[in-house]
Amino acid sequence: MAVAGNTGEHLRIPGLVAVGDLSAKRYHIVMLATTAKQVKVSTGPTAANIGILQNDPKTQEAASVCGAGLTKGVAGGTIAVGDMITANTTGQCVATTTANNKVIGKAITAAVAADLFEVFLAPSNY
Repeated sequence: MAVAGNTGEHLRIPGLVAVGDLSAKRYHIVMLATTAKQVKVSTGPTAANIGILQNDPKTQEAASVCGAGLTKGVAGGTIAVGDMITANTTGQCVATTTANNKVIGKAITAAVAADLFEVFLAPSNY
């Protein structure tokens, strides 16, 4: 699957730093930590999810986070084209139809658990 890098197809959020070691969490959903401009892996569908991690930073390294537009995500289960996407408790992308979940975007391609798939990020509540 070819998804272009930073070519105007998505918006990256500048100035963010990883709270912990996120080196194994590329393409997972991240949330704001308690300190300004710091992010960590999402803790679930009602967390302050802000985007999908684009790199693999270690503690206190720059975190490249896509906040809107087209990107890749790691599926945490079966996802159909058009499903609304939120996070599970490990930051993987999962489909949702649950009220008050923090929706991160919409699936552009289908996936099963552990697949990389395309998602269009447009954060909102379900």
